[in-house]
Amino acid sequence: MLGDVGIRVVLMLVVPEMMRLTLRVFMQAIRFHGSPNGLERQ
Repeated sequence: MLGDVGIRVVLMLVVPEMMRLTLRVFMQAIRFHGSPNGLERQ
């Protein structure tokens, strides 16, 4: 069991990485869905 300090440190390390990953996936999803839809409509 880590304790409050350990949990806080882990959260401070993990949360930014999760935010970066979600932003990357979100941007890739927008690009991926944006281009093929435009091509299909034409």
